[in-house]
Amino acid sequence: MSYAADTRGSTIHRTARHAPPFLALLLAVPLAACTDEPVAGVDDTAPTTDTGRDTDADSDTDSDSDSDADTDTDTDTDTDTDTDSDTDTDTDTDSDTDADTEGPNLLANPGFESGWDGSWSIYPEDLSNFGVPYTGEPIYDSTDTFTAFGGAQSLKVYGRYTGGPNETTVYQEFSVPEGATFTLSGHAWMHHDDPLTAAATYAYLSIKYFDDAYHYYGADESARITSSSPADTWIDLTVTGTIPVGATRAHAAILYWQCAGDTSGACYDENGSVYFDDLRLSELLGGDTDTGDTGTGDTDTEPPAYGTADPASWAYLTGSTLSNTAPAFASVLVPSHTSSYPNVLPTDSTLVATRVVTGLDGTYDGGATELVLTVDAGAGAGQAVQMQVAYDFDGDGTDDRTEMYATFTMDEVSGWEQYSQRSGIAVETGSAFADFTDGTVTVSIWKALSGDGTPAYYEEGASYLDLPY
Repeated sequence: MSYAADTRGSTIHRTARHAPPFLALLLAVPLAACTDEPVAGVDDTAPTTDTGRDTDADSDTDSDSDSDADTDTDTDTDTDTDTDSDTDTDTDTDSDTDADTEGPNLLANPGFESGWDGSWSIYPEDLSNFGVPYTGEPIYDSTDTFTAFGGAQSLKVYGRYTGGPNETTVYQEFSVPEGATFTLSGHAWMHHDDPLTAAATYAYLSIKYFDDAYHYYGADESARITSSSPADTWIDLTVTGTIPVGATRAHAAILYWQCAGDTSGACYDENGSVYFDDLRLSELLGGDTDTGDTGTGDTDTEPPAYGTADPASWAYLTGSTLSNTAPAFASVLVPSHTSSYPNVLPTDSTLVATRVVTGLDGTYDGGATELVLTVDAGAGAGQAVQMQVAYDFDGDGTDDRTEMYATFTMDEVSGWEQYSQRSGIAVETGSAFADFTDGTVTVSIWKALSGDGTPAYYEEGASYLDLPY
């Protein structure tokens, strides 16, 4: 039995986004009045308690007794300087691979053998672009039948066909302690008659971080299943992350992005399905990760840092500027009007929320702008926001590069959503990236569509940039 029939293309769903989605972002450039190393600042809970972190006594006593007794009875005046310099470098490669111990699987119904039983959640809750097919069920648009990785059932996810970039998230939520490290793993598969066909469509596993008020603290992601991934092969996916300071909840999530960053609409017709099975979420409980005793003691490997989820590296939208110091969470009104400005920056400055940072010095690292704008228009209909990032590399007052991101239409459900660079750049002008010398960055936010006139807000403390420096 499948929970929802695969009726892609026949039903159009509204473009509601997963309330707290994507990645957190890194800023590597010193901002005005800030130090080089900045400082920072969703239902079935299962608290995890770290009861075994680093308890390995490591009894590697290095029993190399070195019994070369040097029995030379030489009766000369013992100028014998004992040149056997005993270069014992203790190369006993004691490959004691007692790596970090994984705790039990924290996921309920990890292989979907109980069908869609309430263990997993999907956002928004009314989505139907998924199913839980049995082994033996037909593959969409194929004469072949499906075979689960393990057991008899798996999860199947495909695009929402909204006419714009869209994300589907299937997740379980847990209460978690700061500093604990978790690994999420599983298996993903697609069929050759129903594969992903667009470069902008992909699926992956993620661990997302929030506090009790569901402010977003970033995410770690596995490798992606893409249009270039092999079909008819179960692919292992794994992601490891450490709970950042301030976060109290985590989502073990399966994500499917359709047409991420593609504003042309060319990829909306055929994008394929991805199946997931036998997932596992476990806490790493410490342990010894020796790779060999070199005579100088054990080389224990520390758990990985949480990478792009590091809040100490974000450049927050704060007041009229950007700051590496996290402001208090606060709702900021996006200026209201009754006109439409899609892909056009209003010339009336009262219709734009502008944030500027000056005095930037830094070397371009080859990357791209990344951003998260946390927004909400309550139950308002037809509301869309838009954001532009402008770079003045030499601080002469003229923008050298501008990136206007595609409009983001907010859903009609009260609750924060994330607008990010994954919406894609709609309008790009000026030169390529260059190094900063006393440079300036200007962020502009406005209502692209006023809809029914309901006020729209973005949230300070949960809106930030990553500049590629």
